[in-house]
Order: sequence, then C-alpha cells, then structure tokens
Amino acid sequence: TPAEETKTEDAPNETSREKEKKRDSTEVGVAGHTMRERFDNAVKFYGFDRTITLENGTKLKGRYVLVDAFGLTPSHDPIGNFVKKEGYPTTKDGQSINDRDYEHSKAEQAKVLGIAQVYDGRSLTSVPVVSNEGLVYGGNGRTMAGQIAAVNGTDTAYKEALEENAQIFGFTNDQIANVPNA
Repeated sequence: TPAEETKTEDAPNETSREKEKKRDSTEVGVAGHTMRERFDNAVKFYGFDRTITLENGTKLKGRYVLVDAFGLTPSHDPIGNFVKKEGYPTTKDGQSINDRDYEHSKAEQAKVLGIAQVYDGRSLTSVPVVSNEGLVYGGNGRTMAGQIAAVNGTDTAYKEALEENAQIFGFTNDQIANVPNA
C-alpha cells in the first residue's frame, strides 16, 4: 500500500520518531511499541518526496512508502469487528484522534466494506497519510478497506493499477512484487 510518511514543518529535520524518543511513552498521542515495531519490521520501499498542505494551511513534508497493508496501523481493526486499536493515539479526553467512529457506526463500517469489495485504482488517488511509526492519520477507511481486500482477495484490480502507476510514486514493479499485500 503506498502511504505518505510525514515530517512536521516546525522541525523539518526532526522525524516524528525522534520526537517520540523525547516523550514519555505514557503521554497522550504516543504510538505503542507494537505499532511502531509492526511498521519497522514490515517490508517497505521509499519513493518520491512530497509536501502536502493540510486544511488549516500547515505544510507537511513526507515521502511515499510502499509497505505491506498490515504494516500500517489504522484507528480501528477491520478484521476484528472495527474495535478501536489498542494504543492508537487519543485526545486528552480519551477519544480517538480519528474523527470517524468506525466501532459504532454501521454506516462507516459499510463504506469500508463496500470499498474493500471493489478495491481498485481509485484508492491510489488519495493515499493514506501516516506517521514515521506507521500510524494512519488520514485515510483510515482506505487503509482498513485495503486490509480487508488483502484478506478477501478482492485487491487484484488495485494491484494492477499500482503496477501501472508505480513510477508516479517512485516505485518499480519489482519492488511491488516484493511487498506482501502491497
């Protein structure tokens, strides 16, 4: 799955991993070790650099990363009935930083399941935005749909589209072939 790994603009040379090392592991919003290890241990390749602008005007520098769909950590577990992922960052009041309630909203679950049934090149038009630890900050629904599609085998059209467009992200077809559940 291509994802966009980001660095914050306030300290462009400091990655989120470096910032995390400075924080106490019990601090709100810090990635759990299992999540970080999942991303660190996943097969991945790095593509082109890119800068995105958030709705509030903040610019984030990042790069495309081709990584196993299960190396990423979305806010909820689509294989486990959409329960919240333990250790996923929360706000000070204990709410997920994700603004969608996939755990309780049948409509949001249905959207994800619908995308997973016909998982294709449309998922490449807006790839997930993730931290250096593999936490999905933008594109949780698409990430969960990709994970479901990988399990169900409904991602053939997506894989074909990824191979056809690999160069846009800075990847090769050989790299795609070497990443499980790319």
